[in-house]
Amino acid sequence: MNEQEMTPQETQVSETDGLYDAKRRAMEEVSGKLLQKISQAIDQLDIQVLRQVRKEKEVLYDHPQRADKATKEVSTESETLTEVKAPIDRNGIKLLAAALKDVKDIQMLRDPLDLKEQEAKIAKLRRDAEGDGDSGTLLVTFAPETEEFCD
Repeated sequence: MNEQEMTPQETQVSETDGLYDAKRRAMEEVSGKLLQKISQAIDQLDIQVLRQVRKEKEVLYDHPQRADKATKEVSTESETLTEVKAPIDRNGIKLLAAALKDVKDIQMLRDPLDLKEQEAKIAKLRRDAEGDGDSGTLLVTFAPETEEFCD
C-alpha cells in the first residue's frame, strides 16, 4: 500500500510511529552520551582535585604630601589545581549508581522475566475482559435512604 492509498487514520498512525521512533533514537543517543560520562566518572572516583589559591597585595606609599596615603595598589591572585589519589568517594558511587538506574529507566531496559510477567498480566486482563460476557451495561442500585434526594 503506497502513501496515496493510505486512509487519513493510517497516515496519522504512521506519522505518530515516525515521531515516536525519532524521539526514541534521540533518547538513545543522549543516554549513550550520558553512559560515556558515567564511565569516565567511574574511572575518576579515586581522584581528588586540590585547589590552592595564593593572593598577594602590594601597596606603594609614595604620596608627596602624606606618607601614610597609598598611591598605588596591586593585587595578584594565582590558583593551582592538583590531582591526587584519594580514597574512593562513597557518595560519588551512590550518585553514579542512581544515574545508571535513571539511564536504564530512560532506555526502558527490562529484564526478560519482567517482560514475561508483564505479558502474563496482559493476557490475564484480556481473558478476564473476554470472559465477562457482559453486553457493556452497568446496573446501579440506590439505597433506600438516598431515594429522597432523587426528586
